[in-house]
Amino acid sequence: MVVRIALIQMNSGRDVAENLAKAEERMEAGVQRGATWLALPENFSFLGEETEAWGIAAPYPEGAGVAFLQGFARRHRVHIVGGSLPFRSDRPGKVTNTSLLIGPDGGVLARYDKIHLFDVAIGDRVHYEESARVEPGGEPVCVATPIGPVGLSICYDLRFPELYRELVRR
Repeated sequence: MVVRIALIQMNSGRDVAENLAKAEERMEAGVQRGATWLALPENFSFLGEETEAWGIAAPYPEGAGVAFLQGFARRHRVHIVGGSLPFRSDRPGKVTNTSLLIGPDGGVLARYDKIHLFDVAIGDRVHYEESARVEPGGEPVCVATPIGPVGLSICYDLRFPELYRELVRR
């Protein structure tokens, strides 16, 4: 079985509608080239301060990003790995950094909340604390698909090989 996968590259900003339009344009190009799977990057729908993400985030499964992914998948009968979307956490002021796997019928096949959050302090000049605004996930996610098992991860997760050993085990 040959599977063509389109890896969507984009530089997202704070305008959700503009980001979704850019994503759709690139996804259409992938489908036109025969892709049946599309993978979007982390924060494809919004990239700004995490404090702003909470303001645009909806509770799961609401939100423009989910409707966008589901509609595109249904129209084109493709699988989509929705890089990540912000959803409001149960904890006030926090979001989850969530990747969704959408099936060709538009259904959500899997949801993964980023487990490993990036916190760094380099001297007095550089300080970034993703955990201050993002609620970590708790479980690795692997789902059966027509092309075989698919495990989900996001960005900094790649620094933790035990996550991938667990995905292989599942």
